[in-house]
Parts: sequence; C-alpha cells; structure tokens
Amino acid sequence: MTDGYKSGLLIAFLWLLTIGLSFGSGLLAWDWIKPIGFFSFIFFIAVWSVLTRLAHFIVFSIVLAILEDI
Repeated sequence: MTDGYKSGLLIAFLWLLTIGLSFGSGLLAWDWIKPIGFFSFIFFIAVWSVLTRLAHFIVFSIVLAILEDI
C-alpha cells in the first residue's frame, strides 16, 4: 500500500473514532446528569464537552504513541 492510501485510512479511522467518542461521552454524560430542566441541561452540555475533550486527549495520545513506534 502506498503512504497516501495508509494516511487516508488513518484519517477515516480517526473521524470514525471522533464520532464514536463524542457519542459515547454524550451517553455517559446523559446517564450521569439526567437533565430535567434548563440549568441541568446546560450542566449536561458542559460535562459532555469536558468528557469528550478528555476522551479525545487520552485516545489520540495512545494512537499517536502507537504510530510513532511503527
């Protein structure tokens, strides 16, 4: 495989991973907060964004560490 093909697959994988992490952290935040009003919904959005950032930082750090070894 060429480098262009491999990098294209990596980009597609990272996009799918981003969608999955965002969806998963949203479900986790929803189950944790269970918003019932306006302010609890605002708190849910804040928690969701923090969880998404943490998940991206952890997972992409692992992916980059693996890619450096290849």
